[in-house]
Amino acid sequence: MPRIIAYWLLPLLLALPAVAEPIGVALIGDGPQPQEDVASKNLRQEIDALLADEFEVEYLVWEGDWTADGINRALEEAYADPRVDAVVVTGVLANQILGKRERFTKPTLLPIVFDASLLGLPRQGVGSGKANLAYLTGTTDFSVDLESFRRVTDFDTLGVLVDAVVLGAVADVAEQATRIAKGAGVEIVLLPFSDPEGDLVGMIPPQVDAVMIGGADRLSDAALERLVEGLIERGLPSFSFDGDDMVERGMLVADTRRSNWQRIGRKTALQLQGALLGEDVSRLPVDFLEKRRLFLNMATARALGIWPTYSVLIEAELVNAEPPTDGAPWTLAEVAREAVRNNLAYLAQSYDTSAQEENITQARANWRPQVSSSLQGNQLRSGSSAVESGAVAERSLTAALSLQQLLWSESARAGVEIQQLAFDGARDDLEAFRLDTIQQATLAFLNVQLAETQWQVQRNNLEVTRANLDLARDRVRIGASNPSDVYRWESELAGARQTAIDAVTDRDRAYESLNGVLNRPLTERRPITPSTLDDPELLDPENEIGELIDNPGSFQAFAEQLVQDGLERAPEIRALESSLAVLERQLTSERRSYYSPEVSLQGQASDVVSESRSGPPGLEGEEDWSVAVSATLPLYTGGARKSRQLQRRLEIEAVEHRLASLREQIELGIRSNLHLANASYNNIPLAEQAAEASRRNLELVTASYREGATGILDLLDAQNASLRAELGAASTVYEFLIDLMNVQRAVGQFDFFLDPEERRQTLEDIKRSLTQGEESP
Repeated sequence: MPRIIAYWLLPLLLALPAVAEPIGVALIGDGPQPQEDVASKNLRQEIDALLADEFEVEYLVWEGDWTADGINRALEEAYADPRVDAVVVTGVLANQILGKRERFTKPTLLPIVFDASLLGLPRQGVGSGKANLAYLTGTTDFSVDLESFRRVTDFDTLGVLVDAVVLGAVADVAEQATRIAKGAGVEIVLLPFSDPEGDLVGMIPPQVDAVMIGGADRLSDAALERLVEGLIERGLPSFSFDGDDMVERGMLVADTRRSNWQRIGRKTALQLQGALLGEDVSRLPVDFLEKRRLFLNMATARALGIWPTYSVLIEAELVNAEPPTDGAPWTLAEVAREAVRNNLAYLAQSYDTSAQEENITQARANWRPQVSSSLQGNQLRSGSSAVESGAVAERSLTAALSLQQLLWSESARAGVEIQQLAFDGARDDLEAFRLDTIQQATLAFLNVQLAETQWQVQRNNLEVTRANLDLARDRVRIGASNPSDVYRWESELAGARQTAIDAVTDRDRAYESLNGVLNRPLTERRPITPSTLDDPELLDPENEIGELIDNPGSFQAFAEQLVQDGLERAPEIRALESSLAVLERQLTSERRSYYSPEVSLQGQASDVVSESRSGPPGLEGEEDWSVAVSATLPLYTGGARKSRQLQRRLEIEAVEHRLASLREQIELGIRSNLHLANASYNNIPLAEQAAEASRRNLELVTASYREGATGILDLLDAQNASLRAELGAASTVYEFLIDLMNVQRAVGQFDFFLDPEERRQTLEDIKRSLTQGEESP
């Protein structure tokens, strides 16, 4: 019976999950520190992720006191604790100190060794060759750090500000760095500090013109903030050995990233797994290839007056890339309104139009009384016979007041009407100019977003190319490929950098064009709210029209409606019609000139103010007046009137043909832009599908290349196809919105300037016309 029971229970027992074996892992830190222990955090995360299914890990933490004795004492205590199965050293200082020990009694992992050869750590084959010791080390190449720093800003005397306890543990590394710097023409001044809360900036001598900072784990947030602010006040560019998180906190430059901690944690977790599964720890690989990337804080650069080259800017990851600006972010609608308010060309046109209105007032003035005054003084020769006889005064002064009133004039009447028609045409020209300005501004705004998006795509492609170059180098290192792959990717990387620089240039030009249209400082970089298809200030954010024009029949009906609306609204047509009306009125006036005289009334009153006369009494004080009505009718002008009539008829014919041509052009423009908008709208989902498929294909081909199953040409093809697809997907929305702006300009109405009720009513009218068009045979 027991055998039968066991037979039935055995499958159940096998189905039960395995109970994880408890493992004690000691973590040895440098000592208390005010900042987050990034190394310990990443190590724990990676160990948990890798070992969770095999072991139940219990972490036991020991801290040194930032001294070699304290750190060694912490390690001995961990060795003596029976709960500890393996030791992982998380402190940067502890890694350098403990690597020099002669004896390790339990599996011990040192994942952050700066330079094993300089520090004297053992090495045999790919491993340490020492019992119970495994470590990870990369060759500390100070020359790379120095070159990265000098790519951003040049200097002659470099201060190296470093925790004294760390410097004591890596004295050989410091000596090597000094030799490397001297070979590059840079003098190094070592600045070890013992008090992390002290005046670190005050330690820097005046001859130092740049500073490298390392071993900052003991600095509190307040001390680090004082250090950053003090360096900026002194005008000293800074480089952090501790990675990009220090750049985010205000340091100028770093060339290592936090993701290295994740990679270190992952490799350490693999070493720990090997040790726990019984592998010989001394044979575990110790080499670690550190991934480098330039990081740059542009706010700090601006504060220091440093302007890196374009090649640096496109390769570096930028913190605070754009300076802060006042004002809310631009939107498509706000840009349209701002252009109408501030565009200089439009404002000039507005003043010209207002000035032209005064022509009407001046023409009407011909019908109002014209009053003038005069004062005339005469002096004659005293010896003349007329003066001596008393017939004429020797001296006289006469004042007169004249009045002239036009009673009838065909040309004056026509002048008023013509000026009114001309002003109507000028207002329509101004409206057309306003629409052109809005179109120019919105297209410039969308081109900024398009250029920014394409720059981001090219930047991402640069990252992919750099990653593939690293992958090719790894393949060459392990013997899976030959150096030709590396050379090809280096060539691709150079090309990607050139393309990225072109993209940056296009972006900057687009910003400056937008600022020029809006009459803003050309170098301003005001934030932008990305335009989307569901913008509430567009006529159809819910795509109701799109659903109605998804076939050629309804699309044609929609086009007919827009053509009708565009011809009715077009200010260019109204302006040309005003020009035609002016010519017709001029022709009418020319015809009437044959029989319509000009009739006017003239009057004058005069007074002899004073005179000197010999002989009879003079006329001094005598008043006089006169009134006259005159009518003038030209009888013959040498054929000028007939010629002017013929000229007006020919001009009328020309304008009528020009008007017909304009209507045709407007209709063609509406239909053409509508076709483009329809195509770009339907391309949006297709481009997104193509980009997604290309991304997946690139991932698969990259994985195959990594495993050696695919050659470099296949990977290049996949990357180029992905780049083209990404550019297409990133551009389609903006290309559609650009086409939409062109449609709205052709129709003569931009949605932004309709209030919500007008927008709703317009949409309903369009939908109703489309529905009626579908129902008609």
